[in-house]
Amino acid sequence: MNGRSVFITGGASGLGAMTARRLAEEGAQVVVADINLDAAQRVADALNADGYAASAQQVDVTSGESVLAAAENAQDQIGKIDGVFACAGITTNGTAVDMAEDDWDKVMQVNLKGVFLTCKHTIPFLEKAGGGSIVLAGSITSFTGETKSCAYAASKAALVSFSRNMALDYAKSSIRVNLVYPGHCETPLVQELFSKIKGLREILLTRYPMGRLAEEREIANAVLFL
Repeated sequence: MNGRSVFITGGASGLGAMTARRLAEEGAQVVVADINLDAAQRVADALNADGYAASAQQVDVTSGESVLAAAENAQDQIGKIDGVFACAGITTNGTAVDMAEDDWDKVMQVNLKGVFLTCKHTIPFLEKAGGGSIVLAGSITSFTGETKSCAYAASKAALVSFSRNMALDYAKSSIRVNLVYPGHCETPLVQELFSKIKGLREILLTRYPMGRLAEEREIANAVLFL
């Protein structure tokens, strides 16, 4: 990854933060972008303290103006953007009947519109750099479904089609688009679900032949490969 510069949304924690570290370990300059600037700065500071190249940006992925400003600032700081990992995401618990309409909208705003806006406002920078790679954070729930996770699963399923279409649209610009589909992973987002749904961890463990959930570093390695 020497000479590569990667813009990461949702980079302040969980899979985003771990992927920032894996990319940095392999020589990339990483921009840790998150709505929580203090947390993003802590991730960047920790990477810099370890001898890697990282900077932080505040971004609200539901706002086109915010995403564009963060991308422009990143370009100014690191000189180019030739990689993007769209990892910002949220979840909420509920069925179609008992879920509040506002909760549904919020999940779609972050998980779907947020990815659209991230791509919309970073692709021009990738084109300027001569091409690059975009990786989106999907979920295995796109295919399997999950009890009381209809909004999250629907938002992630939409990314399947979105990524395929983008791959076609920008192939001639030498921009690759891929989507990773993690199963349940030891991230803060999943830990939050465990705290809300008693016995969920034990139920999920029965689904995985290895008898454990994925680790953040394992998924980050897949993003690194792509």
